[in-house]
Amino acid sequence: MKIENLKENMVFKNYKELCVFLGIKIAGGNSKQAQLNELARHCSLEREGHSFRIKEVYAAPIKDKASKGRKGFYSELLQALVMDYLVTRNISEICTTRNNLLCKVEMMQENFIYDEKKVKLMQAEMNIPEGIFLDFFNTTNKTFKNAFEVVLKNLLQKELIHYEKVIMLAYRTENNSKLLYREITPQERHVIQQLQHQVQEQFGYANMRDLILSKSRSKKFSQQVRSLYNKQHANSECILQFTYSAYKITLNNQLEEEKRLTYVIQDPSRKESLQNQLNQLLCEQLRKNAEKRHQEALVADKTDYITEARRSAQYVADNEELITRLITLKTASQATLKTN
Repeated sequence: MKIENLKENMVFKNYKELCVFLGIKIAGGNSKQAQLNELARHCSLEREGHSFRIKEVYAAPIKDKASKGRKGFYSELLQALVMDYLVTRNISEICTTRNNLLCKVEMMQENFIYDEKKVKLMQAEMNIPEGIFLDFFNTTNKTFKNAFEVVLKNLLQKELIHYEKVIMLAYRTENNSKLLYREITPQERHVIQQLQHQVQEQFGYANMRDLILSKSRSKKFSQQVRSLYNKQHANSECILQFTYSAYKITLNNQLEEEKRLTYVIQDPSRKESLQNQLNQLLCEQLRKNAEKRHQEALVADKTDYITEARRSAQYVADNEELITRLITLKTASQATLKTN
């Protein structure tokens, strides 16, 4: 099958003409359908009567949709966009947060990246209860984490990248009020972990989940750990502000230049189409997840803060509004999903 000859917007007046162009046998029944299924791994095909139109040629073939489903297609799209980002910018190594990189490949809006002052203003403006707001950020971040780590593992298995998860330190110095960032040292990590355990016992939290379920608790916890750390290291130039997780991603330096370039999505319109597909699949999944959480909360016998928020009659509608405000790309809202 001569896939390399396909171009977007090509039109074939019938199946026979398509076969001749691709260099494949004219078949019927199940064999014909198998050919079309294989072709669908490489491009988006639209049928109009007897004719066929190539709507889009994918940057890389996707795995069988029948066996992989939408989650598999979602992963393939994200892999293609991450590789395109690394190669086109000639990045050999990058240390970045998950959400920052997902914004760079336009999986979502930059509005989603958490900023406490911005979130408070947005919450007041949108008139959404704090519990629903907090739950949206927590659950959406979990979705992003799972999707992103699957993509990194797949790229690692394909020997395209190496990666490791690291803890970053945000700090100031006595002579500089500007935030500085660097990877935490093993000794600093050990000290902070000890202080976290100490504060957890001091505050009477059974586990870290108790902190996640309450923004006020989490903030007090972090403040106490930071205060204790800076008291212990009063003579240090490093004044701790906070720590955060990041990913150190290294492009395989054994990858030949010619092969690297195959991951560049040359056509801007094709890249935009891939980004739109990815964003639409993400928004669809987030909506389904919100509805599922709401239904589960209605029959649960729990009475905690988050479960009560999820029982709210406005929970699903508020999640829809947050998805539109923080996740949906402007161009994606007008695009047609091309995964069927």
